Amino acid sequence: MRYRTFSLQIENRTEGAKFYPAVLSSESPVERDYGTEILDHSPGAVDQSRTKRGLPLLWAHDNQTVVGRVERIRLTDDRKLRGELRPGNSERAKEIWADIGAGVITDLSIGYSYGKSKPTKRSDGALVFKNWQPLEVSLVAIPADTQAGIGRSNNIYSIRKEKNMDENYDIGEVTPK
Repeated sequence: MRYRTFSLQIENRTEGAKFYPAVLSSESPVERDYGTEILDHSPGAVDQSRTKRGLPLLWAHDNQTVVGRVERIRLTDDRKLRGELRPGNSERAKEIWADIGAGVITDLSIGYSYGKSKPTKRSDGALVFKNWQPLEVSLVAIPADTQAGIGRSNNIYSIRKEKNMDENYDIGEVTPK
């Protein structure tokens, strides 16, 4: 399994919200021991067979410490994998989400595996993986993918248009980049 980390960004959310929007991954290059890696986010590149029922939200890639669930996972036109985070109810989950709300914990990481196809090598030497599968999302200490995080969007209206949002969906205060 491989991991990519990125920063969370929680902004003015409604008290008691059940879901927190997040960018789970992007095509940002990440340095690996074998060179630069890029995860392709074009249609068909991401095997979403495991995301249909959601993914576990873990603490530091520890599958014994589930602190929530990632739901409503989808690829968007801006070539990012997005989802909504739902906090867990365990004591550990409540501690972690309190630290997230206080701005102490600020980073996420997606755990994934490569598909069977070999990566494509770009002219700059970067390897583009056109077949990969998300397995889990974790709260962690060190970010890598700076394009991803909680509450990030280029346009709040595109998110609202993209789905019917109920009163439990917290979009937060979003500042376009």
